[in-house]
Amino acid sequence: MSSDQHPPSRAQKFLRFFLKPELWEEVSGDLDEQFYTSIRKGSSRKAYWIYWLQVLHYLRPFAVRKLINTPSNLSIMYQHNLLIGWRTIRKNKLFSIINIGGLALGMAVTILITLWIKEEISYDRFHKNYSNIYQVIANRDFNGNIFTDRNMVFPLARFIDEEIPQVDHAVWMTHGQTVQFTDGITITQQRGHQVGGPFFDLLNWTFIHGNASTALNDPTNIVLTRSMADIYFKGKNPVGKTIRILQGDDLTVAAVVEDPPANSSISFDFIRPFDIGDPGIKKLENHWNNYSWNILISTEDHTNMKSIDAAITDIMERHTENSNSTYFTHPLKDWHLRAEFNAGINSGGLIQYLQLFGLVAAIILIIACINFMNLSTARSSNRATEIAVRKTLGSNRSQLIQQFFFETIILTLFAFVLAIISVYLVLPYFNLIAESNLTLDLFDPSWWLVGLVIILLVGMIAGSYPALYLSGFKPVSILKGAKPMEKQHLPRGILVVFQFVASIALISGTLIVFEQINHVKSRDVGYDPDNLIMIPGRGDILQEYEVIKNELLASGRVQSVTRTRSPITQIWWRSPAPNWPGRPPETDILFSGMTTGFDFVKTMGISMQQGRDFTGTPGDTASVLLNEAAVKAMQLEDPIGKQIEYGDPFTIIGIMENAIMESPYEQVSPLMVFYAPDDAGYIHVRLADNVGPVDALAAMETIFTEVNPDLPFEYEFVDEEFGKKFAHEERISKIIGAFAAIAIFICCLGLLGMATFTVQKRTREIAVRKVLGASVSQVLILISRDFIKLVLIALIIAGPVTYLIAKNWLENYEYRIALNPLLFLLVGAFVVIISLSIVCVNALQKARANPVLSLHDE
Repeated sequence: MSSDQHPPSRAQKFLRFFLKPELWEEVSGDLDEQFYTSIRKGSSRKAYWIYWLQVLHYLRPFAVRKLINTPSNLSIMYQHNLLIGWRTIRKNKLFSIINIGGLALGMAVTILITLWIKEEISYDRFHKNYSNIYQVIANRDFNGNIFTDRNMVFPLARFIDEEIPQVDHAVWMTHGQTVQFTDGITITQQRGHQVGGPFFDLLNWTFIHGNASTALNDPTNIVLTRSMADIYFKGKNPVGKTIRILQGDDLTVAAVVEDPPANSSISFDFIRPFDIGDPGIKKLENHWNNYSWNILISTEDHTNMKSIDAAITDIMERHTENSNSTYFTHPLKDWHLRAEFNAGINSGGLIQYLQLFGLVAAIILIIACINFMNLSTARSSNRATEIAVRKTLGSNRSQLIQQFFFETIILTLFAFVLAIISVYLVLPYFNLIAESNLTLDLFDPSWWLVGLVIILLVGMIAGSYPALYLSGFKPVSILKGAKPMEKQHLPRGILVVFQFVASIALISGTLIVFEQINHVKSRDVGYDPDNLIMIPGRGDILQEYEVIKNELLASGRVQSVTRTRSPITQIWWRSPAPNWPGRPPETDILFSGMTTGFDFVKTMGISMQQGRDFTGTPGDTASVLLNEAAVKAMQLEDPIGKQIEYGDPFTIIGIMENAIMESPYEQVSPLMVFYAPDDAGYIHVRLADNVGPVDALAAMETIFTEVNPDLPFEYEFVDEEFGKKFAHEERISKIIGAFAAIAIFICCLGLLGMATFTVQKRTREIAVRKVLGASVSQVLILISRDFIKLVLIALIIAGPVTYLIAKNWLENYEYRIALNPLLFLLVGAFVVIISLSIVCVNALQKARANPVLSLHDE
C-alpha cells in the first residue's frame, strides 16, 4: 500500500460536520479500517467510492447532530405548511386525483419527448473533432431544377488535401457495401465501407485491439467491429488472423473496434482500405466523371468554410467541363438533423420534428398546469373562509402564497413519481412506435437535476395563479358572505379556451397528416407492385441468370423475369439530359437512368403508352424507353422512332407510363431505360396469379440455392419495400396522434373536475328550478351551455391557426391534399360531443335527484 493512499479528506470533513460528536471516534475508525482493507483487496478508486457511500449511509436521523440548537420559526412554518397541504389533499380526494393524474400525464409526455430529443441531438457528438468535420456535396442546377448530390468523384479528396492548407484530413469512401465473409465454416453477410485517406484520424472509433494509425496501411488489411469479430473469433483477439471474402481474397484482421453507437450517422461491420496499386483504382485517380463516392474532410478551428467551398468548386471546374454545379461543405452536426435540401437550400429535416414535438410537450404540460389552476380557483369559495380566518389571525399574503405553493409542490412531487412509473411502463411501446432505443437512467446525476427542475418549474407555473389569486381575498368581505369566485369566470374561461385550442389543433393536425399519407398511398404507382419480388444479385446469381430464369419459368409459379441495375423502388443514376433533334439551346434537365434486360415492362407491370418493350434482339442495345415525364420535358411529338444522343445514338422504341421509383410525395422525374442485360444488380420476378406466395417462394428458394448453395436466399416484396417510403410520416402521425389523445384526455379530466364542482355549487339552484317546473333537459342545458360556449370559441380560434400551420407543412410536398374546412368542423363536433357528454353525465344525477332532499341538505 502506498503511503499517500489515505481516506478522502473532503469525505472526512463532511462526516465530522453532520455526525453526532459522540459517534465520531467509533464511526471514523470503522470507516478508515474498511478503507485500508479495500485498498489491499482492490483498486484505490473503488476504495474511495466505497468510503463516500459509507459516509452518505450515515445521513440518517439517529446519526445526524442538531446543527441548530434552538427551534427555528422558519422550519416550524414549513412543517406547518406541509401538514396543511397534506390535509388539504386528503380532504379533496377527487380534485387531488384529477390534478395529480393530469400533471402526471403532462410530465410523462414531457419526459418521453425530452428523452427522444436528447437522443436525436446526441448524434455523432462522440467524435473528438465533431465541430470541424464536413461532407463535400454539390448543388447541380439543371435549368432551374436544382438537385443536391452527395456523390463525388474519386480523385477530389486527394486534390483537396494537397491544395487547401486549412484542411487537416480528407477521406474518400464508398457507400455501404454488402459483402459475404467466411472462415471456411461460417458464412455471414456484413455491411461496410472501403476508404482512402486517414479515416481513423478524421473519425474517432474506440479501438479494442490493434492500432488506429497502422490499421489501414496494407490493402489486404481489414478492421472489424466487435460484433463481427465475435462471430468468427468467439471473443478472442483476432489481430493477425485471416478472414476470407466469399469467392474473393483473404484479408488480415488489423484491428477490432467497438460497434458504432446507435447515435452514429455512419454505421458499419467492417472497414477496408482501397488498394492504391490496383490498376482499376489507378484509373479512377484520373477519372473526373464518375460520381460514386463520399468525400469527408476535417478542418482547422475557426476556418472560413465559404473559402473552402470556393476552393473545392475551383478544383472541380479546372478538371471538368461541368459548369452547372456548385460545391459546398455540409457539417457533421447537421447530417442527422438537417439532412434535407430543397432547390439547393438546406430546408431542415428531423430538426423540424424535434421542434414540433418540443412544442407539443410544452403545450401538453401547459394544459396540465391550466387544469390545476382552474380547479384550484374553482374551489376558491371552499377555502375562502379558511383564508379569511388565517389573515385575521395574523398571516400575511406572502405566507399564504408560500402555503399554496407548498400544496402545489406536494401534488407535483406525487405526479412526478407517477410520471416516472408511467414512462417506465410506456417506454417499450414508445420505442416500438418511434423506432428508437430510449432508456431512462435514474442513476444519472444529471437526470435528478432535470427532475428537480421539472418539479419546481411545473409547481411554480401550476401554483402561481391560484396562489396569487387566493391569497388576495379580503377577509372582511369573505366573513360578510361575499363570493370571490364570481369575478373569476373570465380568467378561467380563457385558460379553458387555450386548453381546447391546443387539443383541437393537435387532433386536426394528426388527421391532416393521416389524410396526406392516405392520399399519397392511393396515388397510381405506375406499375404493379403486387406479387413482384426483388432479389439482390449476389454470389453466382447473375452469372447463372439464364439458367435461373428458365427454371423459374418452367416451374409454372412465375409469370416473367427480368434483371436491372437498380431495384424498381430506387433511382441510382442521375445525369444531364441527352441531346435530341430540336433541343433548345441552354436546356438543362435532370434525367434519371436505368439499365435492364428484356421483358422489363411486362415484369414490372408498367403500361405502355406507345411502342414496345425490349425483346432481347440485338437492335435493343441501340434502343431506349422513355417515360411520359421525359417526353413532356423534351417536348417531343410522335417520339417513337426518333433518336436521342447519350454518348451514342439511341432510338426511342417505347413510351412508358410514369412509374414512381423515388419519393411518392414528389413528381416523377424524366426517365431513360437502356437495354444492357449484363449491367445488372437485381433480379425482378413476377409471381403467377394463381399461385400462393408461400408455395412460389419455396420453389424459388430451391432453384436459387442450387446455384448459390453457400448463401441464404434473400428477397424483398416490392409492395413492402415501397411501403417503407411512408414509414417516417406514419411514425410521426402515430406519435402525434397518441399525444393528441393524451391532450384531449387531460382537457377532459379538467372538464370533469370543473363540471363536478359546478354541479355541487349549483345544487340549490337546480333544486329550486325543478320545484318551479324545470325539466331534466332544461337543467342539463343550463349547466352545459357555458362549457359548450368555451369549446366553440376554441374551435373558432383553432381552425384558422391549424389551417395556416397545416398549409405551410403541406407545401413541403409537391403531391398533396387540399385542406377541407369540413375537417375542422368534424373535429369541433367531436370535441363538443365529448365535452357535452362529460358535463351532462356529471349533471344528470343532480338533475334527476329529488329537489326536496337537496333543499333539505342545504
